[in-house]
Amino acid sequence: PIPCCILMIPCTGLVSSPAQLFAPSASAFLPALLPEKPRPRHNPRAALGAFVGVALVSRSSQRQVSAMASVRDLLLKPAKRITYRSAPSLETLATSGRDLFVVGKKEAMCNAVDQLAKSLGQPMLAKQAEAMSGGYKGAKAEVPWLSENDLRKVTLVTLPDAAGRSVTPVRPDVIAKQLHGKTAGADVVLAVGEKDALAAGLAVARALSPYTAKTEEVVEPSVCNVSFHGCSPSDELLEHLNTAAECVRIAQGLVDMPPNMLHPTSFKDFVLDAIKDLPSVTHTILEGEELKDKGYGLLWGTG
Repeated sequence: PIPCCILMIPCTGLVSSPAQLFAPSASAFLPALLPEKPRPRHNPRAALGAFVGVALVSRSSQRQVSAMASVRDLLLKPAKRITYRSAPSLETLATSGRDLFVVGKKEAMCNAVDQLAKSLGQPMLAKQAEAMSGGYKGAKAEVPWLSENDLRKVTLVTLPDAAGRSVTPVRPDVIAKQLHGKTAGADVVLAVGEKDALAAGLAVARALSPYTAKTEEVVEPSVCNVSFHGCSPSDELLEHLNTAAECVRIAQGLVDMPPNMLHPTSFKDFVLDAIKDLPSVTHTILEGEELKDKGYGLLWGTG
């Protein structure tokens, strides 16, 4: 630290400029008040800091490489997968040993739950469904049952009868909110009509994001099976659902990932990996000086 001294010089009359404060007689005292130039000292922390700086750069490069791999793996090969299939019997689902979600408006949901209750031998399950009301935000109830020696549960989700802002009466916004983060490794039964199968199915995909930084738990591989009750979607629609659901989840991951993982370099590598098996897709990469040479001044200026 440099010592500071305030020199008070008496003066008479008005001061027309700050320079008048430093009279010639006073300026002679200023050199004596300033400290001598500090001598360089050996600072062991400087050498350590240089070493740490090199290590940090090296680790930063390693993190960038791992981030590129993470983006590809998390979005193109997610641990939590989702599949859509033709409707199996509720008796088959009841004996699968997995947790169940039954989703639909009250009448359709009660019809599905009534068959499921008979398969499980749980009459209280049907009573619980009849007592539920969708209201404005939907309703959810969990009913446990014992599958051999394992405790399982059926989650009932009743959708509101009133239409919402979505261009479909099935309320995909409520489905995504009620199922968010809960369907990994479970069977989801959508009690909807064929016209609502696409919107309801993609709402389940929204509820299973491929990336989250809110937990440090190890993500175990799992598959969420989505089937339908009350309609039989065609093979073409099921294929469309599987493709669209993958796109929805990739978009979720791209939005949720922090910039230390998703940056221009990792995003470029991810896109190239995503399209490498598509023979009809070509690509052109503009980067570095080429952006400036071809007139992309704004992109070049912002880096």
